Amino acid sequence: MALFRPLRLAIALALGLALLAPALPLVLGGAGVVALAASSHAPFATHGSRAVKAVALTIDDCDNEAAVTALLGILQAQHVNATFFCIGKVVAADPKFWATWAKAGYPMANHTYQHTNLNLKSYATVVAELKKDNAVVSRIIGRPLLPVLRPMGGNYDLTVLAAAAAAGERLVLNWDVSVCDTSAVYSGGKVPSATARYLSDLIKNGERGGNGAVILMHAKGPYTQQALPSIIAYYKAHGFKFETVGQMFGLGGPVPFPRG
Repeated sequence: MALFRPLRLAIALALGLALLAPALPLVLGGAGVVALAASSHAPFATHGSRAVKAVALTIDDCDNEAAVTALLGILQAQHVNATFFCIGKVVAADPKFWATWAKAGYPMANHTYQHTNLNLKSYATVVAELKKDNAVVSRIIGRPLLPVLRPMGGNYDLTVLAAAAAAGERLVLNWDVSVCDTSAVYSGGKVPSATARYLSDLIKNGERGGNGAVILMHAKGPYTQQALPSIIAYYKAHGFKFETVGQMFGLGGPVPFPRG
């Protein structure tokens, strides 16, 4: 049921906003962005433009440095863009590692400082949480974070959208494709056949994207990095470009491998 949570939240958001109309009319942009007419709320999206043959790889959490290093190596070797949504307290715990990571030139965006469910927090608490993440992490990596929030678990509501805007975020971004690399179905890899089956599932999940797909994966363990080369190969074979979130949504930020 957890897989359907972002969809339920999106439906609830749409219904809630409809009740507010015409005070807060919705605008659905070409990049799949649901924007509020009121500038006090950050826009929300799950994907980019369906007219552009590009995907955005997004890597969450990053609380396993060996996994981060391995994924970064694959991305660099394949000349592929991606965007990292790292937990702030994880970055703060090893600033030397992340300062070195930053030299590779990949963008990082806000995934909160404590990795907390923002729906359970007050407006003021969410604003403080996001501002702390931006301030601490940007100081460590030596550049501003991309002004995008990926809420933990995809959990958001109107309060979170308003707090995100107040904290300087220009977009709240979930996803429309999940590799499902944190699935509880997998028992831990003790049985080789189970490992092979799990990796096959990760690859199939990752290959479900179309134009403008935002693909969710995590830097937590070895299985995502084993699946990533096949996922990259699939999109390359089908003529897709790999964009950063900044490229896909026109928000700027570093781009290690420009399109073209």
